Amino acid sequence: MSHPLWRYGLAALLVAWGFDLLFWETPPGVSFFLWTLLAIGAGFILSSLDGIRPSPWTYPIALAALALAAFSFLRAESMTLFLSFALTVGCLALLAATFRTGNWIAYGIWDYVPAFVWLIVAGLSRPVEIFRAIKPASGESGLRAWRGAGKSTGQVLVGLLLALPVVAVFGALLSAADPIFSKQLASFLSIFDLSRLGEYIFRLFYILIIAYVLAGVYLHALRPTRIEGRPEEDKFWLKPFLGWIEAGIVLGLVDLMFAVFVAIQFWYFFGGQANISVSGYTYAEYARRGFFELVAVAVISLLLYLALATVTRRETAFQKRGFTVLSIFLLAMVLVMLVSAFQRLLLYESAYGYTQLRMYTHIFMIWLGLLLAAAVIFELARRRQHFGLALLVTVLGFGLTFGLFNIESAIAQQNVQRARQGASLDVAYLSGLGDDAVPTLVAEFRRLDQPASIRDTLGAELACRTYRLAGSQPHQVWQSFNLSRYTASQLLLQSQADWAAYKVTAGDNGLFVDVRGRQQPCDLRLAID
Repeated sequence: MSHPLWRYGLAALLVAWGFDLLFWETPPGVSFFLWTLLAIGAGFILSSLDGIRPSPWTYPIALAALALAAFSFLRAESMTLFLSFALTVGCLALLAATFRTGNWIAYGIWDYVPAFVWLIVAGLSRPVEIFRAIKPASGESGLRAWRGAGKSTGQVLVGLLLALPVVAVFGALLSAADPIFSKQLASFLSIFDLSRLGEYIFRLFYILIIAYVLAGVYLHALRPTRIEGRPEEDKFWLKPFLGWIEAGIVLGLVDLMFAVFVAIQFWYFFGGQANISVSGYTYAEYARRGFFELVAVAVISLLLYLALATVTRRETAFQKRGFTVLSIFLLAMVLVMLVSAFQRLLLYESAYGYTQLRMYTHIFMIWLGLLLAAAVIFELARRRQHFGLALLVTVLGFGLTFGLFNIESAIAQQNVQRARQGASLDVAYLSGLGDDAVPTLVAEFRRLDQPASIRDTLGAELACRTYRLAGSQPHQVWQSFNLSRYTASQLLLQSQADWAAYKVTAGDNGLFVDVRGRQQPCDLRLAID
């Protein structure tokens, strides 16, 4: 049964117009989530109208895209927002590439490449099918169709010409009768400002470009030119060319180096502070060095394993078992080094405090460790093809963790807790945290057992934030709404009486806050890490 293709063009045009409505000259906020919902919803509506059933595996990716997009207005931290935008776009692309098949569940690492390439090709080439489908038939029937369409268009134009003066008269009378109606009518007519004609033409142009590409994407997702088969587990994108002996030497020498390094780690680092002090380092100094390098070693080792697993010929049972043993040993040593790097980071944070970069590394190492563990399991089970799925889950889990964890709130809480235990509280870094940290700062300020020095620091910071907020509250369009920023502003303004004792004044050199008779500058933001 043939289904009208004009639906795809209309849906793409509506989604493209929604893009313009939500993003034109407005910072992203809730708009990104709404557009993601619109794009996904349009695809499922087209699927329902055409009687096309998506794969059950389509729904998890759609839900992941919506969850990631939601963080664009639930959080305000920069890396969380970046991951929200980037991973949502990736999920939408994967959703379109595997809508009918759900093959992402069986993709290896390299299967994503052709899937996304074909999606791009379809976005550029397939919209032509819509224009071909709506072209009238040739001959006398086609001529009659064109004449009928021209007659209908002429009747519409005549009706508009007759209606315009009538509507203008009534509009003028009603505007004179009601000032509110007059204001709303003037606001509506402002969109026809001829001085903005260039802007309108440009916006129409890019809406049509976006609609064109989206039409091809929807066609590829719902009506692909061919249904992709489920990837074969033992199929390799590149024919193995490296001999077992060469690969074994590489793995063996790397394993030997890693074993020596891990042995030193057990003797010095895992052995405690006494062994490190003998070598001339303090525990904090030893912890400070090398954890980023160890993370880099873990990533490179994983890439080395994947590369050798792809290009190495393993023709006999001995060669297969030998490669597995050497690979498992490599991954096990890397896991031990990753634990060492994690402990170094914990010690470093204990000595110097928590920052965004250190929190990013925390989360990254946890998910990298889970990925390495998955690689070990798949190597033992001879199911290396499933590593692609593990990588996808790791990347999505990494992004979702950022949104669920609230990085800046955790940093504020941990640093204040360190200060209660006797460490210094970095006021400059505290003032550099964003709106996500405000509820935690307020809660810590109101804590009954909070030492006076810490409460003074928090009170001064909250007073400075409130002063800045009260002095600059620009009008925000609804498309840019961000729940974190809204919550922070409302909390600061409604609770400002709690820290009213910390008076903020504006001087020639910036803002200053009074802390028990001592003038302290508000602008203490420094670049950390």
